[in-house]
Amino acid sequence: MVRVARSAIFVLYFVVFVDVFQLSFIWPLVPEIVQGFGKGPTEIGLLSSVAAIGEGLASPILGMIADRFGRKPIFMVAMAGCCLANVWTGFAEDYNWLLVGRLFVGILGGTPPVAAAYISDVTTAEERGGYLTHYQAAFFLGMIAGPFVGGLINQFAGWRIACFSSAGICALNFLLLFWLPESLQNAES
Repeated sequence: MVRVARSAIFVLYFVVFVDVFQLSFIWPLVPEIVQGFGKGPTEIGLLSSVAAIGEGLASPILGMIADRFGRKPIFMVAMAGCCLANVWTGFAEDYNWLLVGRLFVGILGGTPPVAAAYISDVTTAEERGGYLTHYQAAFFLGMIAGPFVGGLINQFAGWRIACFSSAGICALNFLLLFWLPESLQNAES
């Protein structure tokens, strides 16, 4: 087992928070965005679901890759990708581009299981439950804060600026990852 500083665990919690935040910030904006592209309830439902579909499909694959190459590289690729996917979403000029952007946000946002594995890598069985509880708290705080902040930004600056703001937060999160040590001892380089 690799032991890491408590600050590394807090970086991980923030990574999880931002990952869920950037996934959920668009939820209250979906009806307005979709209707702006001349679409209706079916397309609202699809856009609301496509990121979750991407995350559900990607999570096990990202987990397998993280088991082989390490947790940190997956987090870094995912955050860089989420940054780009949110910029893509912000620049979307039609509904199909929006769908593609949100699908990639979901695929690249499939890191919560990787974060749970990281915690398992660096904690003992006795302390793991407490750390996983804090991990869940970071997850749910992201789910709470994302739609609220996305709605506020939309109210004052529009949904595209909300997307670009989410991309900026992902970029900051990417930079924080440089302080996260790798947790997997036998990761391939």
